[in-house]
Amino acid sequence: MNRLLSSLLLVALNGLGCAGDFTPTATPLSRLQTVWRSDLSKREAFKPHNGRLAQQLFERERVLVRESTGQEAFALIDGSLRPSERALVLLGDLQQLRQQPRLTEIYHPGTMEFSGFSAYLAPDGKLLFLWIMPAE
Repeated sequence: MNRLLSSLLLVALNGLGCAGDFTPTATPLSRLQTVWRSDLSKREAFKPHNGRLAQQLFERERVLVRESTGQEAFALIDGSLRPSERALVLLGDLQQLRQQPRLTEIYHPGTMEFSGFSAYLAPDGKLLFLWIMPAE
């Protein structure tokens, strides 16, 4: 009897969306951290910045996540980088980023020692752009 009642209760709750498999949705920050561990930290282009990014990506109290647009991102980045600083763009294409209607920005403001970074993710969580902000 208890088994039958439990089964009926699970069927009823599942129909309401309450008893299905629960897999928490990864946050944009956790997605970026996963991509960092599994791929980016191993790339040659990232080697000069590995220590800084490895530390900053995991400082949860200092990392900010906000919604943005490609146009906002383009204005910020294009207005901040001199031609000699284009090497601070570690991943992505600025013109393609500009065309994105919706983005999630993951931002670390930096420290007294190091500049911060910004990463931009598409709505599906794909990393589109990552850059180190130039020192002032």
